[in-house]
Amino acid sequence: MTSSSTYRKSNAAKLERIDIRTSQLITPLFEYSGACSGCGETPYIKLLTQLYGDRMLIANATGCSSIYGGNLPSTPYTTDANGRGPGMGEFVI
Repeated sequence: MTSSSTYRKSNAAKLERIDIRTSQLITPLFEYSGACSGCGETPYIKLLTQLYGDRMLIANATGCSSIYGGNLPSTPYTTDANGRGPGMGEFVI
């Protein structure tokens, strides 16, 4: 088991402080969603993928976001340079 200082040193890039200016420079892992024009939910999802990247896990209920976010064969969630992206699970009640 590694100590917290070893973890911080080995993951320094992930633990850098992010502010409003620098958050917009991070590549989003959510793009071209196909949601309705003026949808207020998609900018938040884009920002969350910029802040959390491939560490983001999405538990989604049935609704609009499951339509534009989970219809295969196309999906608005993308991957980074290492082929990793956010994970998503959906359920129907």
